[in-house]
Amino acid sequence: MKFLIVEDEVIIALALKQFLGSRGYTDVHVVHSGEDALAWVQDHRPDVVLMDIFLSGGMDGIETSMSINEKFATPIIFISGNVESLENRTLPSKHAVLAKPVVFNKIVVALDTLLAS
Repeated sequence: MKFLIVEDEVIIALALKQFLGSRGYTDVHVVHSGEDALAWVQDHRPDVVLMDIFLSGGMDGIETSMSINEKFATPIIFISGNVESLENRTLPSKHAVLAKPVVFNKIVVALDTLLAS
């Protein structure tokens, strides 16, 4: 399974990557902006994207995820310290939302749920 982590905080991105690696997922890539995420998804087609909502660059995580969803229908797990900012926003059809600080086992539950649907 191929993962893309879109997170502009390097320490959080590395922690997520390390957690996925500890679960046996070795094909995990990290980018720090929405623009880089779109380019990476276009070229590599991940199975799941872990997406922060607030990103550096011109696109936030929701805009980025909607562009990804329109073209590829890739499941998205949103990870944010401000989950309330998702209220009244249009989100991709296959998504989950986790609050920061992330409880890593909740990532497993979100993955299982998204991939089973």
